This record gives sequence, structure tokens and C-alpha cells, in this order.
Amino acid sequence: MDKIRKTFIFLFALIFIYTCSDNVNMDDLVERVSEEEVLLVYRINSDSPFTGQAFEYYEEPETKANSDAEEGKILFGSPIKSKINFKDGLPHGISLYYYRNGQISKRSYMENGLLNGESESFSLKGELILRGQYKEGLLDGIVEYYEPFKGELMVREQYKEGLLDGISLSFYPSGQLEYKLKYKNGYQEGATEHFTKEGELILELKEEKQMSNIVHLETNMGPIVIELFEDDAPITTKNFLDYANSGFYDGTLFHRVIPGFVIQGGGLETGMKDKSGNPSIENEANNGQKNLKWSLSMARTSDPHSATSQFFINLENNSSLDHTAETPQGWGYAVFGTVIEGFETVEAIAAVATGSSGGHQDVPLEEVTVQKTKVTKE
Repeated sequence: MDKIRKTFIFLFALIFIYTCSDNVNMDDLVERVSEEEVLLVYRINSDSPFTGQAFEYYEEPETKANSDAEEGKILFGSPIKSKINFKDGLPHGISLYYYRNGQISKRSYMENGLLNGESESFSLKGELILRGQYKEGLLDGIVEYYEPFKGELMVREQYKEGLLDGISLSFYPSGQLEYKLKYKNGYQEGATEHFTKEGELILELKEEKQMSNIVHLETNMGPIVIELFEDDAPITTKNFLDYANSGFYDGTLFHRVIPGFVIQGGGLETGMKDKSGNPSIENEANNGQKNLKWSLSMARTSDPHSATSQFFINLENNSSLDHTAETPQGWGYAVFGTVIEGFETVEAIAAVATGSSGGHQDVPLEEVTVQKTKVTKE
């Protein structure tokens, strides 16, 4: 009788814990778009976004011996695949992913559905493979790559807002530095330094490279300095330099400002008057460059090859503007440079109040003017 009573109490406790717990199987959750058009996780047949912990299991069961030797029973259980915490329908807190053998494969921290803080990946035997720092879903900080099964540091990189920014180092298996590179806003700056296994810098004789053209835009809100990608976009950079050297851009406006997207200028004067430029040029958007944050691109009409003098600076990574195909819809917008100084000026322009003027939308209420253009070589 005691055994029956104990069994009943045990089963009742399991039922009580299950009904009160916020720990559920991932199969019991569904994704739905909320009224705010955000993809959230809900329990099936529930109208409230899920808060709690969800488990996912591998499909094939793994055989395990029962701890009750008297009964001699064999239990079947599926190995855990992931364990994710949710808050108001979004991953929030520690997320853990597992190999079939129970070893953690990835550990990360989420805030409101975005990676935030440290994330780590491990090999099947538990050795660290990757460690990275995230901020609001983007790599931001130190990222380290390790040799699988050996635990030796291979590469250490620095990121800012998802782009390589800072010193990147590559190491020999001995731990001695092999390569050293410097990045700014996703682009390499300067030459790669290569070291021997003994730590001596290798000096390689290379053909002297022609100095790059640097364009300085002096605006009434501060300076903007631009480096041109002359090797990747020769037609576009020559066109831009022709305008810059002739003084065409002096007195023109940044006439279109869309926060989180672009600031555009180069074709209108005070009073929103059009300024006629040179004939249009060939679209070089198929050069492999992307419309990343701070990059400089040519503005145009719906005709892919209609760009003349107008340009824009990307305020975010605008992949929708990238080249995908040589069709009217897929040509994209040609990237031909990047801002290297004056980021605060770009951000200040992006923050001005805008309205409608002269049939144009998103026009600064107070004119933002390019006062002087200067080209130098570095």
C-alpha cells in the first residue's frame, strides 16, 4: 500500500510541476507575426508571447540503462539538441546548443532576440573553436578563432558594428605572430605585415603603387573626407574627380536626407535648383563592392546607366542597393569610395529636420551646403 501511495504522490508531483512550469518542448511552440509586425514565439493555442525555457531534442532516441537495477528496465530518451530562454516571445538570456553526445556546441547570450555579449562555439570534444563579442546582433569587439582539437589560437580580429575595425592578427601553431593587418570600417588600411616563425618582419619588394586620390568635402556642418576605389571603379571615380577638380560640387546641396538610409547630394544648388552635369556614365555596381555603412555610391534614375553628378553616403549596410544581376531591377548602385574621416559630420547631417521642397521629399529644412571641394593624394 505504501508503494502505491508513493507512486501516486510521485505522479501527482510530476503532473503539478509540468502544468506549472514554463519549460516546454520546442514542438509546442509556433512563430507568429505580432500586431507590431515582429516575429514572436507563442505556445500553441496561446495568444500571449512565450516566456520561459524551451527544449529541442534530436529525433532518434538514445538508449540508456534505468538506474533502478531491481526492475532491470531500459528507458529510451532523445538527446537534447538545444535549450533556449525566451522573454515576451523573443530569445532572451542564455541559449545552449548540444552535440548528440551531450557536449555543448554553442553558448550565447541574447537580448530581445539579438546576440549581445559573448558567444562561444566548441568542438565535439569540448575544445573552444570560436569566441566573439556581439552588440545588438552585430559583431562588436574581439573575435578569436582556435584550431579544432588543439585549442591553439589561430586568428584574433576586432570588429565594430559588424565590420572589421582595428588590428587583425594571425598566428603560427607555436603562438608566434604570422600576419598583422589593420582595418577601418571593413576595409584594409596599409600593407599586410608578414613575420617569420622566429618573429622577424619579412620585407617584400613590391611594385610602387600609385598614390590614391582623397576628396575633401568642406560643408557648412563640418568636413567629410573620402577615399576613392579607383581600381574597382575607374569610370565612376574619374567622373567624380572631374566634377571635384572643376569645382562643380562647390555650392551644391545635400538635398536628400533619410535617417538610417542615406544622405544624397551633388546635383542641386541653393533654392533646390538643378545643376546640369556631364553626360551619364556606365554603371559599375558589378565591381564586387557593397553598399556598406559609410560607403560612397552613385545616385541615378531607374535607368541603370543614368548616373551623372549625384552621389550618396550610406548610413547603414544597405544590401538592397547592391548589384545582383545585369538587369534593370538587379543592377544596383555603384560603390566607388568610403568615408575615412568626418563620420560625425555625416551623422550630424543625417539628424537634421526635413520636409518637402521643390517637388522633392526628405529635404533639409535648413540647407546643408558643400562649400569647398579639394582633391589630394595620399
